[in-house]
Amino acid sequence: MVDKEKWLEMYKIAKKLKNTQHLDIFNNKYVVFNFDDKQQPIVARIGISKGTLVGVSIFPTIKSQLFLKDMHHGTSKVVDAFSYDLASVECLMVYFGNRYEVSKVSYQVMKQLGVSFRGDGNWIIAESNQIGFDGKVPTSKEIEVMQQVMRGYLNLSKKIEQGIFNFNSSLHSKKWLHTKMNLATGKSFESLENFQYPKASVVKMPTPLSDLEKYELNKISNHPKINHELEITYFYTSTSENGQYFPMLAVAERHSSLIVAMEMFNDVEVVIGNLKCLLYNYVVDFGKPKKIYLRLEVLKEALWALCHELNIKIEMTNNLPTLEIALIEIGDYLLDSEELPEAFDDDTDSDYWF
Repeated sequence: MVDKEKWLEMYKIAKKLKNTQHLDIFNNKYVVFNFDDKQQPIVARIGISKGTLVGVSIFPTIKSQLFLKDMHHGTSKVVDAFSYDLASVECLMVYFGNRYEVSKVSYQVMKQLGVSFRGDGNWIIAESNQIGFDGKVPTSKEIEVMQQVMRGYLNLSKKIEQGIFNFNSSLHSKKWLHTKMNLATGKSFESLENFQYPKASVVKMPTPLSDLEKYELNKISNHPKINHELEITYFYTSTSENGQYFPMLAVAERHSSLIVAMEMFNDVEVVIGNLKCLLYNYVVDFGKPKKIYLRLEVLKEALWALCHELNIKIEMTNNLPTLEIALIEIGDYLLDSEELPEAFDDDTDSDYWF
């Protein structure tokens, strides 16, 4: 059961924000909100197209902010040019879409609240995105976070309009805008600073080999070294079941541009298990590749022990040219084969129109 009062208030704030001036200078730039009722700062970014606000992305948790760190400063680029962004991003989303973009889950919430929207680009869609899953219905606490962040943007817009705060977007290319807000008084203080990313609570170590894997390793340890280089990654396709997207493992030879494997699995754990088998079979058939290029840390953790024993170098990189060409073509095919979303009937009996 959703909290009707909180949702309706969120819709009102979102509509007000869409009609607010002075937001274009924040387009695709990160803002760090420090609210006095929260220990963890909240990172947000708005998107504007042709002068119109299209959405707000909010990163309120340590996990979501570590995702940002990985995307901007790490070598394990999670969001690839050929991936489906919403299946690959950990964040809260409030965006203004069209009727056909509303998921069944979001539509049921709207029906429950008795709300509807008029016009293209005016449907306010609020979702909680987790990597590999369809957008979920936000919790009451997440709705409160959305409210706070959007009010924060309204406050910034008002201060710019009144000449109280002058935002220099050229400086913002290197530093993020920080705003500290006192919720009781409504007062805020702004500054341009570097963002201190949170530290992961658990440091992941490379996955050790099991006894069975050590036994199998002995069978291939003396296979010859070959002058081959492999590119390996996985990405989320548009295929899903019960709200969970399926990851696709992709392996290619850099020297020959040959696609070694392109296979869809139920979840990432199955991908990792099959990847070890695939590398084992590759060594049996061809020999030990001299290097493997990866962009995802989770794959490095899975393959490090095996590659260490076989003296195969691992290089972390954002550049996987062979796979990028192949996967863009695969992505186009998957998009072309998707069914159009189901259309909903008009709601002439809605209690609230936005």
